[in-house]
Amino acid sequence: MTPNTSPTLKHVSFPSMLQLKSTQSEFARPFDDSGTASRGGGMCTIATYTILVFYLLFYVISHSSGSFPTSTEIKTFPQRDSSEEVFLPKMTCVEPNGCWYMPYNIGAVLESGGRKCYYIEQGVSIPEKHLQIFLDSDPVEDFVALWSDQSNFGFSYDVDVVESANLKTKVKTIPGPTSLGMGGFEGPRYLIYKGKSLFSLVRTLGLDTTVNTWTSTVTAEESTPDTQQNLCCSAPEVTDPNTGTVFTSGSKVLKNGGTSRCDSDLNQLKIKPFPTYSLVTVENPLSVMTIWAVLGGALGVIDMFAGFFVQRFLAKAAAEGSKVMEMTSVGVK
Repeated sequence: MTPNTSPTLKHVSFPSMLQLKSTQSEFARPFDDSGTASRGGGMCTIATYTILVFYLLFYVISHSSGSFPTSTEIKTFPQRDSSEEVFLPKMTCVEPNGCWYMPYNIGAVLESGGRKCYYIEQGVSIPEKHLQIFLDSDPVEDFVALWSDQSNFGFSYDVDVVESANLKTKVKTIPGPTSLGMGGFEGPRYLIYKGKSLFSLVRTLGLDTTVNTWTSTVTAEESTPDTQQNLCCSAPEVTDPNTGTVFTSGSKVLKNGGTSRCDSDLNQLKIKPFPTYSLVTVENPLSVMTIWAVLGGALGVIDMFAGFFVQRFLAKAAAEGSKVMEMTSVGVK
């Protein structure tokens, strides 16, 4: 006889729902203590939201008193067909005999009939409409100026510096001198040297305003006037940009008869923009969405520590309190 080796099916019993509930109640019983657990949980809840409120106040106060965070990107300088308009800083003639200039042929200059030669006295600034600038490969389009060769510097320019940026942007303007002897050699001297200069731009997009900070760098000292391309050298007339007065003779007109002062006693300046510029954007850490995200992260961290405290200390205290109550009840019986 071959023994029967087939597996024997055994009856497996599963606990009923009533038994599971009873077991669950036994494990949950220490946490359901009506004394310690309830008081501790309430205290943790109040403490959690109190800490959250204090953190929110600290966050708002700390960010309101200082500068907001910023992001920086490098952008190409606008060209002629760009919708973005960029203007050079305020420029003032500092040469005692005055200055001649031709602006870029764009914007208001183009609308008024194109480039022409303008003349301003010492201490007079170039109108803003003549300061629009763009990037162009053709050097003929450059901003060009002339002044007496008795001075290496012909113009000064203002510099706007961002001191702080939050809900309001604090800007300090450093004015350029109105004459060469002004201020001597003390303090900042933002002057434009003869030859060729490259202007670099840092543009700050604040929450309330946009600030352009310009600085110039000399790229070439050669200052001989280009009599072929510089219209001021051969122009029969020059114009006062502020009054509109046209001069056809006298010392303000560079060409008299068949001779031009450009051949003898003038320095020339050409200005171009740097091909790229820095765009600094001020971020608002007090916006509704940012504060909402900060509160969510802070609440998650605080809740984690509160949960650890409850599990590590309050649950243990509740369990010990429950045992004491059971022992007391047994002793009473």
